[in-house]
Amino acid sequence: MKNVNFKYLTILQYPDPKLSAKSRDVRKNEPDLLLIIDSLKNLAKKHSKGGITLVGLSAPQLGLNIRLFVYYDLRKKQYMEVINPKLVYASKELSTEWEGCASVGKGENSLFGPVSRSKSCQIRYYDLAGNEQILNANGYLSHVILHELDHFEGIIFLDRVIDPKLIMTARELDEYALKHGGKYPEV
Repeated sequence: MKNVNFKYLTILQYPDPKLSAKSRDVRKNEPDLLLIIDSLKNLAKKHSKGGITLVGLSAPQLGLNIRLFVYYDLRKKQYMEVINPKLVYASKELSTEWEGCASVGKGENSLFGPVSRSKSCQIRYYDLAGNEQILNANGYLSHVILHELDHFEGIIFLDRVIDPKLIMTARELDEYALKHGGKYPEV
């Protein structure tokens, strides 16, 4: 990527027009690919606070419109990079989860809303060594993967919320959960 100062990369905030841009594939010898991946992982860690882990972050959220994201692998307990993912399969069966996004508000003012997505999906992608990989995702991980894929098309989760009246701030959602035994509103 030309003229990128990696020291000052930040997560773009909606409605920044760069978040609506479509992304291109990562090139075989993409300049600064390791720096981009490190930046994604470091920013994801930096934005994981209070026991809450930022589960995914895509290059477009940094204003770098390439098909690259990282996600937090619960089994490996680390962020994994996903290069040039292609959706192979998405189930017709849907599930609805409360989603948020690091590009849609900060802290207590982050926005969350219920989104219906395929309950399971499969992607084909490349790892850093250039090896093709397959990832089968179910449940919440399917939501994470499909959410990150949306960023490559310039789509944010607010575009997919099932009812805009249900959108809540992080503070409102936390207060609701406190009053209801740790559960989010049913949708």
